[in-house]
Amino acid sequence: TTMALYNIDPKRVYAMGFSMGGFMCHRLACQLNNRIAAIASVAGTIGASLNCNPGRAVPVLHMHGTGDSTIYYNNNLYGMDAMETVMFWVNNNHCDTTPIITDMPDIAADGFTIKHFVFEGGDDSTVVEHYRVDSCGHQWIYPPNNDMSYTQTIWDFLSRYSIPSWVNIDKVPSCKNIHIYPNPVKDRLFIENSYAPIKKVFIYNMIGKRVMELPFITGDNSVDVSGLSSGIYLITLQHNDARISNFKFIKQ
Repeated sequence: TTMALYNIDPKRVYAMGFSMGGFMCHRLACQLNNRIAAIASVAGTIGASLNCNPGRAVPVLHMHGTGDSTIYYNNNLYGMDAMETVMFWVNNNHCDTTPIITDMPDIAADGFTIKHFVFEGGDDSTVVEHYRVDSCGHQWIYPPNNDMSYTQTIWDFLSRYSIPSWVNIDKVPSCKNIHIYPNPVKDRLFIENSYAPIKKVFIYNMIGKRVMELPFITGDNSVDVSGLSSGIYLITLQHNDARISNFKFIKQ
């Protein structure tokens, strides 16, 4: 294998991609994060058909232009919107939901301005970062034509991270051992769990606001969601081994 031929640190393997490659990176963060330490995605979000249940906090950098006419920043035709994707990882990682926002220096005469969002305080010291490039299309930006270098910024971010020591890089328990039903749900959401006992349950709306938090009560293994408004929600299950599982559900 490549790892046998070269001096590769298996805990410092990263994924980076543009457009469809960006979608790929989010999938790797969802499904192969026992091998991928951190990801950086440009103009590619979490795909519509991907059931993302990461099982751990993953450092994520997402860059996206608001003028992208291929993978729309809002009303994305192929998956989550840009900020929806960012907030998915913020909630998955248990980062602070209020970001530190910085206006980047507007140096180049390219018609773009850049806002940098940093969500700190995640599990395992993870951070989620987002660069929103206003008016930018489906493209890679770099100096001197533009105000920043995607390439350098991506490496600066990724190189800070390694896979936590508690993660088994050979195998991570599959969230196929966990099921929620019915979905859509009207009153009570049932959780079928044969992985590890659940310590807490959190429910977030699609703008990242926590709307419910409760200790998981055994018995009928259910959560009363009758008080929630109709819409799409993210339910986060915190297991007693500190790992987490995430599922989306629709409240009727």
